[in-house]
Amino acid sequence: LGVRGAAAVVGGCPPLLMEEAKDPIYLRKPKCREVSNRVTSLLLRKEISLVVIAARWPYYTEGNLDEGPETNRFNTGSVEKNRTVFYASVRGTIERILASGHKVALIGPIPELKMHLPNAMMKAMMRGQPQDFSLPFASFAKRQVETFKLLAELDALPGVRVVYPHKVLCDATTCRTTADGMPLYFDDDHLGAFGTKAIESVLADALDTHAAFDAPSQ
Repeated sequence: LGVRGAAAVVGGCPPLLMEEAKDPIYLRKPKCREVSNRVTSLLLRKEISLVVIAARWPYYTEGNLDEGPETNRFNTGSVEKNRTVFYASVRGTIERILASGHKVALIGPIPELKMHLPNAMMKAMMRGQPQDFSLPFASFAKRQVETFKLLAELDALPGVRVVYPHKVLCDATTCRTTADGMPLYFDDDHLGAFGTKAIESVLADALDTHAAFDAPSQ
């Protein structure tokens, strides 16, 4: 794509600038403070014109992992309060990035699985079992209701656009998890090399600084 950039990624930290985090839970995590400070310093570099943000969005909008019980991600006492905290925090983060003179591209949710896909495929192959690990689109869509609402709200901000990988991975009934017998995931919710290749066009859209950032994405 001929694009250069800098990455600021730490597992277990939300896509938030600490100055905008509306809950102190992350202020107590040194690794989250460090990555936030790195992003803040990168925003001072004028040669950077675009900030791309990806996350396991329903982990924060719902407060839990798809395969586990409610964990109340922000320790607020309820799912509704959890969403309020996250919505305010992520919107504040994006508005701060926009105020620094950068555009923002948000990468929408990846369908989550309830198993480690490569391991499940290997076990099924060894047992001679069917290897259909596709996910019903309805299950994916149900979990993303609040995420889609949030992303649509953010997409309406001037300078922000949202791209949706599920539009490549899913059709009206099914979300595929394999291609030509190879897993698109390297665990339960992260795309591997084959999955990244599958959504290459979506990633290209996210990195396209000439795309429209002043109107909601289609």
